[in-house]
Amino acid sequence: MLDQIPLPDGLIVLIITTAVLFLVLVILVVVYCATRRRAVRTTPLDGKATGIHSDSDDEEEGEVGGGGGKHPAVEQWTWEEVEAATEGFSEERTIEDAGHSAVFRAVGRNGEELAVKRAKRVSVEGQHLFRNQVDFLGGIHHASIVSLLAYSDDNGEQVLVFEFVPNGSLADWLRPPHVSKPPLTFAQRLDIGAEVARAIKYLHCKTPPVLHRDIKSDTVLLDNDFKVKLGGLGVLKHLPGEAMRLRMQRKRGYLDPEYFQSFRITSKCDVYSFGVVLLELITAKPPIVDEKDVVMGSRTGKRFVTLVQWALPKIKDGQFTDIVDERLEPYPASLMEIFCGIAAECVTPQRRHRPDIDVVAFWMDELVKKDAASRESLSRFVRAVSVEEEAEVEKVEGEEGVGKEEREGEERKEVVVVVSDEADNGEKSGDGSEEGQKDGAAPRDGAPLAAVSVGPGGAVGGAVDVRAAEPDIGTSGGATADTSATAAAAGVGA
Repeated sequence: MLDQIPLPDGLIVLIITTAVLFLVLVILVVVYCATRRRAVRTTPLDGKATGIHSDSDDEEEGEVGGGGGKHPAVEQWTWEEVEAATEGFSEERTIEDAGHSAVFRAVGRNGEELAVKRAKRVSVEGQHLFRNQVDFLGGIHHASIVSLLAYSDDNGEQVLVFEFVPNGSLADWLRPPHVSKPPLTFAQRLDIGAEVARAIKYLHCKTPPVLHRDIKSDTVLLDNDFKVKLGGLGVLKHLPGEAMRLRMQRKRGYLDPEYFQSFRITSKCDVYSFGVVLLELITAKPPIVDEKDVVMGSRTGKRFVTLVQWALPKIKDGQFTDIVDERLEPYPASLMEIFCGIAAECVTPQRRHRPDIDVVAFWMDELVKKDAASRESLSRFVRAVSVEEEAEVEKVEGEEGVGKEEREGEERKEVVVVVSDEADNGEKSGDGSEEGQKDGAAPRDGAPLAAVSVGPGGAVGGAVDVRAAEPDIGTSGGATADTSATAAAAGVGA
């Protein structure tokens, strides 16, 4: 029988060797795939490790990343330095205390103010993610993004040290309980929107692109000059699925509606969130609004709606003035209409119809330029009007001066000189002298008599020696007029 024929020893060795090699090859493939998968999940090129949000499992491949490598600009602090900067994480220095981390106000080595973020729950896997996060954040350098300055992983802790942004968040300036703050001007709102757009564009244009995934008015920080510092890049803890779902629920109002269909995060999600921030700048309302406060006499039965649901229909119907913050100063209606139009494009429900952030950033920059040109044109107009008004005032004053001189000349002409006939030696002269003595107007030497009228309704009684006073009539008349005017101003007179 064939099955009883013994196989050659060489063939047996070949079969065994082939089987072993095949098994080794399978093992190598499995190890390679597992290693590569782990590398994809933990490398700084993966968003879950970078801290754009290290708490998400649903980014699209190739759309989240950046960084990698050590960055000398990021210092490594000892635990003693961290505790000294935060005064032992004192309660008085607490800025924010969230579920997974806390933020403290700190003082740096040179007395500068800093913000220290400390993770509350740390694991071995978390430590690896943290180091990748430091590498990633150390590679982010943009004027409108909060900078990572230092870190510490001593004692198994996870601490990130950021620059401190002193003027609060955009939300602080738009809504209660900070409504007592003066409202942002139209120009400031445009500038803030443009700077946020440029910051997002920087992230999206990195290789590979970086998604922020937490763009909202609370993460848009402002310095003392109202320049933007975009935060929200330093989430320290990798959250489990349930915590992630809760976090996404807290983003209601900012989250792309298509996320609830596909559960995939793309760059267009950042664009949508940015559009909501633009609507906040326009309306000063939160991402979730009480419909009773914004829709009078509503009978829809819905109490709360998203800002997009409330504002977008009004913008599309051309009723954008109905949604503008009532505290906003007078603004160019044409530019506000463009502003609302950009926001509407960003929050278009379908992702494929939304513009990319580089297009949005271009639109915002152009809008800022138009506003600056409009304000400069208005300023030139105001200056020109001021010059014309000053010239008109000078002209009027000049005409009034000429008129005054003419009036004074007319007043001088009104001086009526009544010259009596030369006294004769008869009885007639005696009578005249007697009458003159009664009026106190006739000098005994027979000098001419004069009655002086100073302007309409103003007479100064008395006798004037015309021959002696004639050269000084202008001065005399002027002085008399000034005295009369002063008396009238003081309430003195008939």
